[in-house]
Amino acid sequence: MVKIDSNKFRYLSNDDFRVLTAIEMGMKNHELVPTPLIERIAGLRHGGTQKVLSHLLKYKLVHHDAKNYDGYHLTYPGYDFLSLKTFMKRGHVIGFGRQIGVGKESDIYLLLSPVKEGEEEETKDEEDGEENIVLEKTTEEIEQFDEDDEEDEEDEDEKEDEFDGYDLEHKAKQIVIKFHRLGRSSFRAVKNTRDYLGKRSKTTNWLYMSRLSALKEFAFMKAIYDTKCIPVPKPIDCNRHCVLMEHIKGYPLYQIREMKHPLYVYEQCVDLLVKLAQYGLVHGDFNEFNLLVKPKSEKVVVIDFPQMVSTSHPNAEFYFNRDLDCISSFFAKRFSIVIKPEDEEYSRFHPKLSDITKEYSLDVHVEASGFTKEKAKEFDEILKEKEQEENEESQIVNGESTTEQPQEGQITEEKPNDEETQVISDEESPSVVTGTSTTTARRKKKKTITEEDIKEKVKRDFKKKQYSRAKDIQTAKRNAQKGRDTQKLKQKVKDFDY
Repeated sequence: MVKIDSNKFRYLSNDDFRVLTAIEMGMKNHELVPTPLIERIAGLRHGGTQKVLSHLLKYKLVHHDAKNYDGYHLTYPGYDFLSLKTFMKRGHVIGFGRQIGVGKESDIYLLLSPVKEGEEEETKDEEDGEENIVLEKTTEEIEQFDEDDEEDEEDEDEKEDEFDGYDLEHKAKQIVIKFHRLGRSSFRAVKNTRDYLGKRSKTTNWLYMSRLSALKEFAFMKAIYDTKCIPVPKPIDCNRHCVLMEHIKGYPLYQIREMKHPLYVYEQCVDLLVKLAQYGLVHGDFNEFNLLVKPKSEKVVVIDFPQMVSTSHPNAEFYFNRDLDCISSFFAKRFSIVIKPEDEEYSRFHPKLSDITKEYSLDVHVEASGFTKEKAKEFDEILKEKEQEENEESQIVNGESTTEQPQEGQITEEKPNDEETQVISDEESPSVVTGTSTTTARRKKKKTITEEDIKEKVKRDFKKKQYSRAKDIQTAKRNAQKGRDTQKLKQKVKDFDY
């Protein structure tokens, strides 16, 4: 888990951000960006770049590698600071808050954002009333959570004083920032320390993959929010691997122990899945961890969209059924709500994807939001390559061979230089949104070797050995002759001295 120290951000100068930006630009075509290139891109005075690099190394915003090639590359904290700096310039962020969530591939924090004109009505709280849910927490944790919310509401003026250049006459609101962090540190370490992949490329730019993941989530969130098909947080902005969104005052479904109307929440979850399918989308990760429930109205809000696929995807039915199974199993275990096949409402709580009529498509909206078909193809190809690399490494670690075994009575020889890559056309393999996921099929030519080929190969090898042996004999003779000439010369010198 990558922790963000907001105190370091205030001590970074403009030169520091220029060097970070220079390294980011150099990483487009360099795994490790050399220092001369950083100096040319940053454009600082002579000697200033090296001083800034040492300062960034102290804060662990960059990494220096000098084993085989002397250069630098960005770390996730450095990439985070570049994104935060951009959001501050755009006027979205004026303060950094606490961490509110940690996922497998993301970190979520609270930010302080200025309230613009016309947004005051949208930021009003819900109507007063009692909360209808009980969290799966201790009483002390709940009281501490309530105290934190009260402090955030009462002490806004005190918090605003901490930020320089902010107009105190305006109000501030809380927003959420999600940092996408794809890639595992253990996988990266194995690739650097052990030669599992042989001659294959070992460059793995997880920062770029995280950027594509954030762009994909922002595109889907914006398209869903604009069409108002299901309740989602309001997307604000996207930069690099970060997504800014509205702060929803609710609790994750997995933290709730008791609800006043659990069947009503269960119905909402199923209706949201059906509604998404009617708009041509399948969530793919619809479970209790990606659903927020508002404490007073018990309304459900959906979050986390990077894995969403189209209903025309070949595995769309599998993903849809898996989402239904996750929700039904959770409500059965937590709230003892079991819908049996003989019940009249079974068809409503267990719909089939084939029975749902597609009424609207979000393809145009997604492309307009920035995540085009080309980027969807690139994202799918990169993820597939990473999965293949992980499978190869796991097979090698477990002692399994990654090469195919030839059949009995047949000798095969692989040609590494005759590898052909066949890319399926756009019409046959549309992007994630329009249909099937894009795949790259690689075929290796295999040549069947006959007995005559083996004999010819043996003859060639024998001739090579004879030639090398004769060459070694000639070299030995020349060396011996040189030795004899040297001895004669030494003898002549002795005779002359005598």
